[in-house]
Amino acid sequence: MIQFTTALKQEVGSSLSAIEKMDADTLKKAAEITALLKDAFNRLRFFIHDYQFRDEAEEILFFKEIKPKLFCDLVFYQKMYNLEVHRPAGRSLELKTYLKKELFRITDFFEKNEAFYCYYRSKGTAMDRQYFLRGKTDHTLYHGCLSHERDPLFSTAADLKMTRILANDKLEKYIYGELARTDELTLGLAKNNYPKSKLSWTGSKSDLVELTYALIEAGVFNHGRTTLKEVSAYFENVFNVDLGGNPSRTFLELCIRKSRTAFLDKLRSVLILKMDREEKMEHKMS
Repeated sequence: MIQFTTALKQEVGSSLSAIEKMDADTLKKAAEITALLKDAFNRLRFFIHDYQFRDEAEEILFFKEIKPKLFCDLVFYQKMYNLEVHRPAGRSLELKTYLKKELFRITDFFEKNEAFYCYYRSKGTAMDRQYFLRGKTDHTLYHGCLSHERDPLFSTAADLKMTRILANDKLEKYIYGELARTDELTLGLAKNNYPKSKLSWTGSKSDLVELTYALIEAGVFNHGRTTLKEVSAYFENVFNVDLGGNPSRTFLELCIRKSRTAFLDKLRSVLILKMDREEKMEHKMS
């Protein structure tokens, strides 16, 4: 199974790269990619129909990891194609309104599937047998309006849900990119909208890594759908600092030091002191 799916993934990846390099518009590329991925998806389905999984662990691996990662590109490009087909040709304000409505739909999907999304994000395994073995059902899952055919030999209670989560992650990033481009076309270079004086991070790099991980784990950016790479790159640009290209290594060092959350503890302390001072001043004035 691994040999077949790995070869199929490599073949699809090579074909995708070739199409992306074509001198064609977005709609034409999306249509060609969708046709390519539909063919690959059907080949994968026929293979699984005739394949006998060695054990439950291999079946769970396929429906939890392998199939969703292969299938999510098909769902993404279908959604992107529909997005572009109905894209308004009017003013930038109309386009931004249209794109933000699409973002709202994605957010609504994640909110309705919050429990399963948290399970996915936390890399949970307790419900794997219920979610990713064929022949199981789970009425606690919000199924939404998935229109893809549910083949009992090629689907489980949650593999399509997992696929749609991955596809929506891709679509969300695509839409944010389109919004950024719209802003640039309307207002000129985005950097012209920043304050003239740029703030520089003058604390230690380990302090910023500690803060970065805390904010990511708290899910405060994009409803919790951001990666360490994205947030780190953003902070490096905004705060004019170089985190060294490997914040995860710094984080491991934080995990083994005596005071694991030294910077966050410091922030808490100085903020409480500030509040205490303000409170005392308020009492004096009253």
